[in-house]
Amino acid sequence: MKRTYKASLKSYIGFGMFALFFSTFILLLLFIEKPPHELHHIMPGIVISIGLPTFVFWWLSRFRLTIGPDSISYSSAFSREQSVDLADIRGAKIVLIYEGRRLYLAIKKGDKIKMRIHHIVFSREAYRDLSGVVTPGGAAPQRCGEPQKTTAFYQKRWVWYILVGLFLLLCAGLLEWFY
Repeated sequence: MKRTYKASLKSYIGFGMFALFFSTFILLLLFIEKPPHELHHIMPGIVISIGLPTFVFWWLSRFRLTIGPDSISYSSAFSREQSVDLADIRGAKIVLIYEGRRLYLAIKKGDKIKMRIHHIVFSREAYRDLSGVVTPGGAAPQRCGEPQKTTAFYQKRWVWYILVGLFLLLCAGLLEWFY
């Protein structure tokens, strides 16, 4: 029996709230700057405020985790469907791996990683089902490759705050340019 899991409601609420907050912020900036009767000046902002939440919901709707009687498959909006046979991963481990700043759930057999899954969007039920199919007894994942303490410029939190601020200023400047 095939079981298909999609992004959880928690993911839609979390990412959707962020997109709606950001869109509302852009619209408020536009309405403070120009009166609403000058609609042609605020059209780019309206397009962004409708497009961003639409994109987020489209992106989340593309996540699929399918657990079948003989295979596991995973797909997302920006990656093709990956599939692995259960016979190939019997006795494999489910591990949490860090690559860059991202945390993935991976099915690992020996030294080879068979599949990486962006697990944060799926429900706990999907996670438990995947654990039960791959490992006997549904053992908890092991950590593999703890986050490295690094002094790389792009991995400092304050750098990201500055970059987000500059991005918001750039958006405001672009919207001003359309006037």
